[in-house]
Amino acid sequence: MLEGLQTFPTPRNLKITTIVFFVAFLVLTFVMKPYTDATAAAGVPGVVDLELAFTGARAREIVNLWGFTGLKEGQFDLNLIDFAYMPAYAFFIGGTVLLTTRPLPSGRQKQFGFSAALMPFGAWLSDAIENFNINDMLTTEPVRNITDTMALSASIAATIKFTLLAIAIVVFAANCIRLLVIKRRTGNA
Repeated sequence: MLEGLQTFPTPRNLKITTIVFFVAFLVLTFVMKPYTDATAAAGVPGVVDLELAFTGARAREIVNLWGFTGLKEGQFDLNLIDFAYMPAYAFFIGGTVLLTTRPLPSGRQKQFGFSAALMPFGAWLSDAIENFNINDMLTTEPVRNITDTMALSASIAATIKFTLLAIAIVVFAANCIRLLVIKRRTGNA
């Protein structure tokens, strides 16, 4: 099944898709920056802190701090923007992994590379689950009703997301190194 990724999508479509989503990734990163800068400037925990709160008590503390500083609505907006960010990073990172996996010789690294090219899409799913839980926490009134289940669900999903993305990025780097070694050995440097 994964061998189908050797030819699908076509090389041209893969390159175009990866470039388009790279641009979307960059644009959305800059769109999100004022929201993340606002929490840093206010000296309060950011959205990643809420994603990894793990307990209702910690999540309530963060949401209360955002409410006191007027940042709660902005963080809700940031969470909505993140839904557009998900396909951007999934197609961009998945595309780069696939672009560097295809030229590898057959073997374990190539097979794992095909698997790793799909990991950002699993991260996208985990991110969506996390965001639904964060939206619940941001819209729960009063804040004291934010539960451990909400916080733990968001944190587990965030941990899965970050893990899958980290593995995909490491595979991309390993593929690049392997391709450079192959190129040097064959004298195509």
